[in-house]
Amino acid sequence: GGYPCVVTENDYAGKQKRLEELVHLFLDLDLRRAGVKNISPFYNLMKFLAEKTGEPLNMSELSGLSGITSPTVEAYLRILSNLGIVSLTLPFTTQKPKELGRMPKCYFWDMGIRNVLLNNFSNIEDRLDRDGYFENLCFLLLHQRANVKSLKFWRNQNKQEVDFIINETDAVDTSFNAQSFSPNKYKTFQKFYPEISLKRVASVFGNSAEDILTL
Repeated sequence: GGYPCVVTENDYAGKQKRLEELVHLFLDLDLRRAGVKNISPFYNLMKFLAEKTGEPLNMSELSGLSGITSPTVEAYLRILSNLGIVSLTLPFTTQKPKELGRMPKCYFWDMGIRNVLLNNFSNIEDRLDRDGYFENLCFLLLHQRANVKSLKFWRNQNKQEVDFIINETDAVDTSFNAQSFSPNKYKTFQKFYPEISLKRVASVFGNSAEDILTL
């Protein structure tokens, strides 16, 4: 996590404890100040968002999983976004055939908070959610670039996807394992948008995540 009290904590177990305290403080104070009275379904929604990092969000599905109405899910997402816990990334579309144009993706501004919600502090290479973890990390790294004015993603109904559309002029697709990149995955996107430069970023099997800063 990037919070000062976590960064300055030398002990690994201490870092984990600090992160857990931050989550509880957020639930006890910030949410109540925002007018959230029923904390339990809100917390359940946060956990589902952590599990679905890098996936387009279906409000009806989130409603069913968390036991709250779709309008309440949307209201809670706005609260999380306004409080700087998550960022909702919109799809990029020019209304080409079968493009998704409504469902956003969700990324966490602090990876430690996401780890608390998942109760998972393992190294990335040992995690089942390694692709979502790495994609969230790349999202954060891209936001460090001064020239990045907007970030979107592209996806169609056939589940072909490009993770990040930068300023609507460049594209980056990410994967923890470079072997998962398939040329067929990008055919439709490159047919629709030949003017957009596409790059691929992998982790330990290819580039380091920090390489995305030099793209």
